[in-house]
Parts: sequence; C-alpha cells; structure tokens
Amino acid sequence: MYFQDREWQALADLAERGDAVAAQQLRQEMEPHMLRIVRRAMEVQNSSSSLARRIRRNAQALASPGTRPPAEDRDGMLSRVARQICHLVTGRSRPEPLSTMKSRETVCV
Repeated sequence: MYFQDREWQALADLAERGDAVAAQQLRQEMEPHMLRIVRRAMEVQNSSSSLARRIRRNAQALASPGTRPPAEDRDGMLSRVARQICHLVTGRSRPEPLSTMKSRETVCV
C-alpha cells in the first residue's frame, strides 16, 4: 500500500469518528484529484458508471439554464461539484457510524 493511501485511510478513520480537522484535511487532499475525476466525467458523456451520472446531475443542477457558461464559470462549477462530492465522501452527509451511536430504540409495553 502506498504511503498516501495509508495516510488517507488514517484520516478517513479519524473523520469517521468525528474528527472535524481530519475530515477537513482529507477533503483538501482529495479535492484536486476529485476535480480531475469530475472533468473526466463531464467529457465522457456515454459513461454508464453511477459516479459519472451523479457528477453530471450535480453539474447540471449547478449550471445556469441557457447557453453554455464561459470557461471560467464552467471551471468554478466543476470545482463546486468536486467539493460537494468530497464532502459526501468524507462523511459530511453520511450517517453516524453504528459503533458511536447511542441506543435509540424505544420499547412500548
């Protein structure tokens, strides 16, 4: 395993346990790579991967209706899509891990 993979896994483990600093660092590390993935997904329109479809849906939701945006607007939009996906991956939108959840079961008698 590469050093970066181990480092990212350690950050992901800390982020999953609620470490906000680790989550932020992981997002910062991932974002440039995710931006390349987003650009590629937008270039290859016939991709059937669920990630590529989700990226295109997010980009369409962020894009203004009408004509194609200028290059600088498009770059900003792609950066926002990459940032959103990084937030999803790093747990901002993930449920709390079961191991850290308190019992939420209710019993009626």
